[in-house]
Amino acid sequence: MKEKWKNGTFTKEMSRKNGQHGLRGKEIHNTLDIEYNGVIYYGWSELLEKTKVSKHLYKKYYLNGLDPEPRIGTDGPIPTITSTINTKEGSV
Repeated sequence: MKEKWKNGTFTKEMSRKNGQHGLRGKEIHNTLDIEYNGVIYYGWSELLEKTKVSKHLYKKYYLNGLDPEPRIGTDGPIPTITSTINTKEGSV
């Protein structure tokens, strides 16, 4: 197995797509198919690598119809824009 990884005959993508069946070359995969914006990803790690959307963001926002991309890399609530009201000093 180590030799196949070193030689490049067994790649990370093959392993991820085929799961346990990767060495046999079958098209059966044991990972979860995740649909995000019309694209199917094989497992949470591929979704995170390609879109930077974590499992938490996917479940909390995307499945509820919200766009999770503004939440990538942030902690806490999204800051809102507050407007200040200009008042004239000394007006009667």
